[in-house]
Amino acid sequence: MSTEDYKFTLEAKYLKKAKDELNENDSDRMDAIEALKNWINEQKHLKYPTGKYYTINLLRILRYAKFSQIKARQTIENVIQFAFKYPDIFFNIDTTDETFLKIAKTGHCIPLPGYDDEGRKVLLFRSSALPFEHALKEYGIDAYMRSFRGCFLSLFQDEMTQINGVVLILDMTGLSLRSMTKMNDPKFKSIEKDSQEAIIGRLKSFHFYNIGGLFEAFFTLCKAVMKKKLIERVKVHVNLETMYSSIPKRMLPDEYLSDDYTGPSAGSIQHLIDLEVKRLTSEKCRNYVQQQFKRERYFYDPNLKPRESTVVQHFRKLNVD
Repeated sequence: MSTEDYKFTLEAKYLKKAKDELNENDSDRMDAIEALKNWINEQKHLKYPTGKYYTINLLRILRYAKFSQIKARQTIENVIQFAFKYPDIFFNIDTTDETFLKIAKTGHCIPLPGYDDEGRKVLLFRSSALPFEHALKEYGIDAYMRSFRGCFLSLFQDEMTQINGVVLILDMTGLSLRSMTKMNDPKFKSIEKDSQEAIIGRLKSFHFYNIGGLFEAFFTLCKAVMKKKLIERVKVHVNLETMYSSIPKRMLPDEYLSDDYTGPSAGSIQHLIDLEVKRLTSEKCRNYVQQQFKRERYFYDPNLKPRESTVVQHFRKLNVD
């Protein structure tokens, strides 16, 4: 995809939402992408992919930055710094890798089909499917985080998700003190904290379900690594009934619906796992992830960065009546 052949194909209401919430305009979208691309290509201290395949990714960055060139440039720097600080979880992810798929097949992280009533993607994380201490012992922290990042970030090639964002359901059923103790691992906490500056996407809300008496301790752990604005988006559900007011039943797996419910659903957990494996191993998804995270397409040397650099905000014409 190049800047010349990009077309906005979503419904008009999402174009309006992109304009109202993200400052995106049809009239100068391509100019904004070109300005960001030119800035990247002019830098001596960093390299970030800008070829024709990456137009949708540059647009994702601009949407995340609400079309501020200043924030977009800082976001790129944040991503590259994160990449070289944690190369083993950032670079060369292959969604068809044997270990990657083993982790995916546990169903610990499942995108639910379709979108909620606000056009957002919903991601279900199930603690009991792959307890954290088991993940560390069997796969190691790098493989575990690569799997999560590959699943999560591959969702953002979708423009609906770029514009409307992601909602996370965190089913903490079976969370143990042992798992929480392992979550205090210094490397894991460092990755979690730093990754918030390197995830280019709108995280709209976090729905914790069935966390029980460990919530206070767990939330204390979360607050140590989560930004304040993300903490403010946390909602806790003591039962499924309260979650139904936030997540449409039609999107939920059968296992999360009452026995007397007869309406549409997403199907069984195993069905959703099969769909996710099929998505991850598709040529489209695999190519997207591989192209995004090729190590040779990134470079960062802070010693080459100019001491003073003038950042010019992308100019937009004012519509004056």
